[in-house]
Amino acid sequence: MDELLELRKDFADEAMLLCDKAESRLLQTAFSDTFTAEIETLRKDLLGILHTLKGNSGFVMLEQLKTTVHRAEDLLKTVQSFSLDQALKTSLLNLFDFIRVYCNGLSESDVFNEDRAGSLLARLGDDLQHSKTGLISEATGDLSQSSTQYQADFDKVSVKYDDLDLLLNLTGEILVSNRTLVQQLRSSGANQQVDNLIWNTNRRLLALQNKIIEIRSLPFSSLTKKYSRFIFDLASASGHAAELIVVNETALVDRTILERIHEPVMHLIRNIFAHAAEEPDVRLANGKPSALTITLSCTEGSGSNTIEIRDDGRGISTELVKKRALLLGIPVQETAGDREILSLIFKPEFTEKDQADDLSGRGIGLYVVQKTIQEMGGRVEVSSVPGKGTSFRMTIPNIFLLKDVLVFRHNQMIYGLTRDRLEKISSFKPDAVHYVNNRPFLDLDNKLVEILPLFDHDELSAADKYFIKVKSNHSEESGITAEKILGYQEVIVKSIDHLWTGQKNLSGVAQIDSGEMAMIIDTTHYSN
Repeated sequence: MDELLELRKDFADEAMLLCDKAESRLLQTAFSDTFTAEIETLRKDLLGILHTLKGNSGFVMLEQLKTTVHRAEDLLKTVQSFSLDQALKTSLLNLFDFIRVYCNGLSESDVFNEDRAGSLLARLGDDLQHSKTGLISEATGDLSQSSTQYQADFDKVSVKYDDLDLLLNLTGEILVSNRTLVQQLRSSGANQQVDNLIWNTNRRLLALQNKIIEIRSLPFSSLTKKYSRFIFDLASASGHAAELIVVNETALVDRTILERIHEPVMHLIRNIFAHAAEEPDVRLANGKPSALTITLSCTEGSGSNTIEIRDDGRGISTELVKKRALLLGIPVQETAGDREILSLIFKPEFTEKDQADDLSGRGIGLYVVQKTIQEMGGRVEVSSVPGKGTSFRMTIPNIFLLKDVLVFRHNQMIYGLTRDRLEKISSFKPDAVHYVNNRPFLDLDNKLVEILPLFDHDELSAADKYFIKVKSNHSEESGITAEKILGYQEVIVKSIDHLWTGQKNLSGVAQIDSGEMAMIIDTTHYSN
C-alpha cells in the first residue's frame, strides 16, 4: 500500500504539470469562428495529454479519474472539427482545473466528485456540438507523434528549497569568515603562496555561491504563465477582451522574489480591469485594437530585477487624482508635479471608487503593493499618459548577494548603508544643527538638510561628527549622522523582520570584518 501511495504521489505531480501544459496551450490559442490548423494542433495536443492522463491514472488504480478522462478524450475524438469560442475554451479549462484540484488533494484523500465530473463532461459535450464545424484540409498528423513531448524527464533531481536556502546562507557565512582570515593573514605577513591559496579559495566560494543562486532562480515565465488564466477569467467576467504579452520571459529571478511579488502583480492586473479597461468601440475610435493589451516584462540589472506591468488603457489623469486626493483629505502641495501627484495613489486612504467591488475600491491595494516591494528593499514607480496607458515599474534587489555597504558607528551601535543609497559624506560641527518643529536639520552648503532618525525614538548623538547624505523617496534632501566612519565592506545581509517588528528603516543585519554585527539601513522606507 505504501508503494501505491508513492506511485500516486508521483502521478499527481506529473498530472499537475500536464494540466498546466493543457491550460497554457488553451490560453495561447486564439478564438476562431472556423476550424483552423491551429485549433487542430490544439486538439491533438489535448488528446495527447488526456491519453497520458488516462493511462497513468489506470496504472495507479484511480478508476473514476481514468473513466472521466477517457470520456473527455472520446468527446474530442468524436467532434473532430470545431470553432473555438469563449464557452468551449472555458469548459476545457474547467475540466483541467477539476483534474488538477483532485490530483492536488490525493495525498490527503482520494474522494472523487462524480457529479461534478459528469456535469463538466456534459457541458463540454454541449459546447463541442455547438461549435462543430467543417473539416480543414491542412489538418494532418497523428496522436502518437503529439504524445512524445509528455515523456518523463529523468535528468532532474528533487531538492528542497529550504535546503538551498541553508546552503546559500552557509556559503555566505564562509565567504565572510574567509575574508576575515585573509585580512588577519595579510596583516601577519603571509607569503605569496599562502596569498594565492586564499585567492583561489575565495574565487571558488564565489563560484559556488553564484551557482546556488542560479539553481534557486526560476525563469520569469514561471510567474507570468499564472496570469494568462487570471487575465482570461477577468476578461470573461468583465466583458473586456484582453491580450497578455510577456517580454524577456527567460530572465532568471530568485524564487523568493517571484513568490512575494505574486500578489502585488495580481492586484495591479485587477486594477487594470477596474480602472484602465475601455469599451471596444472607444478603443477602436482612439486608434487602438479592440482588445486591451497588458504587457509584463522583466529586465535583469546589476544586482536587481525590474518588473514592469504596462497597459494601453485609458491612463491616469493627474487632475482627477489631485481632486480625489483633496476630497479624501490627503494634502497636495500647490507646486506638486505630475510625478508627485501620481505617487498619491499609493497612499493607504486613496481610492478612486466610493464603493468596493470585486476588483477594487477598498483603498488599501496600491499601498500594500508599495509596502510589499519596499519590504524587499525595492521601489515602485508609476508613469501614465491619459488616453495611452499606464506603467508600474517594480525594481527589486537580488537577495543573498554580497552587498557593498558603508559601515559606521552611531550611539555606540554599528550600522551599514548600501553604497547605492549614499550620495556623499561630510563632516559637521554641533553648531551647524538647527531644530524646526522639534526636527533636527543640518546647515549643509547653506541649505537646511533634514537629519533622519535611524529608528523610532533615535536621538542625535553628541559624539556624531559626520553627515551621510542619502538617496531617499523624499522630495527634500536628507541624511543620517555618524560618530565614526569604518569604511566600505562587502557583507551578506540577512533579514531581521521577526526581531525588529515595527522598525521599518532597518532591513537586516550583517556580520562585518571585525566579527561584529551591523544593522543595515534601508532609506526607501523614510518616505512613509
